[in-house]
Amino acid sequence: MRRAAARLIAITLALASPFLAGSLEPRVFLAFFAIAFAVAAWAVARRSARATHATLVLVSVALATTAFDLVLRLAGLGPVVFYERWPPLPHVNRFVPNVDRADIPNGDLAAMAGKAAPDAPPIHLVTDASGFRNDPRLARQGVEVIVLGDSFGAGAVSNDATIRAWLARDHALRAIDLSTPASSPWQEYVNFRVEQDRIGVAPGATLAWLIFGGNDLDEYYGPPVETLRFNGEVRQRLFRMRAWRDRSPLRYLLQRNAPSKDVFSTQFPGGGHFYFYRPYIDAAARGTAAIRAHANFPALRATIAGGVALARSRGLRPVIFLIPAKEEVYAWVHRGAAPWSSPTTPSGFTEALLAICRDEKLACFDLKPDLVLESRRAYEKSGTLLYWRDDSHLNAEGNRFVAARMRALLRGE
Repeated sequence: MRRAAARLIAITLALASPFLAGSLEPRVFLAFFAIAFAVAAWAVARRSARATHATLVLVSVALATTAFDLVLRLAGLGPVVFYERWPPLPHVNRFVPNVDRADIPNGDLAAMAGKAAPDAPPIHLVTDASGFRNDPRLARQGVEVIVLGDSFGAGAVSNDATIRAWLARDHALRAIDLSTPASSPWQEYVNFRVEQDRIGVAPGATLAWLIFGGNDLDEYYGPPVETLRFNGEVRQRLFRMRAWRDRSPLRYLLQRNAPSKDVFSTQFPGGGHFYFYRPYIDAAARGTAAIRAHANFPALRATIAGGVALARSRGLRPVIFLIPAKEEVYAWVHRGAAPWSSPTTPSGFTEALLAICRDEKLACFDLKPDLVLESRRAYEKSGTLLYWRDDSHLNAEGNRFVAARMRALLRGE
């Protein structure tokens, strides 16, 4: 009896190996495992020759799948993971720390549409030990500007073309970036709260908080920040193990995601395709009343109040810069309207955010009018766009312009 139980346990572990390695999607694995375990149990209980032979075949398949997945990992053929939930506090995202790679994929909209992204080539990503897009040699003392935001702050560009980089290079500001992709203002506030004690700021330094009009209201808002607790070492190890499983190259290669119906492309009048994202168009069309009635609006208000209070307590001047979606700046393109006729009027989200800023006695700048006007000037001068054709984010020229406007507005110009 003990021998039979030991055999069944060994077989179960072998059959479970694809799950332990993350090689198969859970639904696929569970279907395989249920059938295989039933056959194995029958073989052990009834000593059936046919069931035993089938069990050997199924165990061989499971072990071969796992071994193949591990070989692919060693060959470096898995998905490129450059940001992830932060193990000490998985409520927030951060970049993988201490990275220096020039092959990070770009072109999120093209990828969602299942197309190549010739206009948005791979980017060079460098991260520091904390998981932010800063040169590891960058001093954290005497900082004049802290850039806080989501992927628009972090940038869909190489490290030398982020907003932080332009502020440093073109405007001689000692700037540091705390922006992370796929983050809500609440998550940005949490990251700032965690890091603020590790940054030495110069007198009169600015917290430049970039709020994105496309989805910042719809993203994740968590519990009161004061209640958050860091994971202990054991939970961090378990979390890292789960993240390792999720990076299975075999599962990545087997996935076949259908092209998103939310992405569409149209011809730019000057030539070439131009991708847009429908949810951002819908977000821009929401009125102020709908914004204020949104379930996350109270959390957004509380988040801004908390972040502003923390910044001021550290001697920082908090300033909000509202970044519009590509779908607003180039609205005339997806609407098929007259060239360069995108409205510069504030969206409902902008009006609601400006009201919060007034309540907090907070400087708040809507960059949409500037970007709409600059989009025409840049294109008519040199055929330059401010956003990628294949991606939802600002390109290098767009970031350079935003950095220049930020600097001018901070000077009161």
